[in-house]
Amino acid sequence: MNNNKISFLSALTLTSLFFITGLTTATKAHATPALNDRNDYRVQVIQLGNYKVGNVVVELTDYDENLDQFLQKTTAHFFNETHTKEEWMNRRQFYTNEQVQDTLNHCSRYGGWKQLLTVAAGTFETCSLPVRGAYFSGTAWIGDVPFGIVKTDLNQTGGTPTRIISELQDYDFGSED
Repeated sequence: MNNNKISFLSALTLTSLFFITGLTTATKAHATPALNDRNDYRVQVIQLGNYKVGNVVVELTDYDENLDQFLQKTTAHFFNETHTKEEWMNRRQFYTNEQVQDTLNHCSRYGGWKQLLTVAAGTFETCSLPVRGAYFSGTAWIGDVPFGIVKTDLNQTGGTPTRIISELQDYDFGSED
């Protein structure tokens, strides 16, 4: 592999970060999670002095009422390659509207700060929170969008140093039907 090219695997790290951080959330004023919730993120990956841009789309494409599960589809487009992952997730794996609203209303209690944040998808009142996982640390901005994530700025802590910045560029709230 060419050391001057950012590895696709590192770029795909963002896909798993949404799940690892537990930040796939729902927000006030919308019945979420809901079928057809969709977020489209512009993703920047910086590694070994190289800078690459791609996008990641996260959407709920199906619902099993008997199991109370959503099929979450995550599609990553980087370096002229597209990779898709589909996973059934229990409703309880998503934060409730009340939990996210509590985070927004009591941001400082959770170690964050309120911030008006502008990204391509619009301007949002957010709670900027420090996040840390086994392989990353950084900041997540929580706001009133499907899955609750407006922006992340994460540093991979294992392997090749990699910074991954995702910003919401488009979104759709689904329906309860």
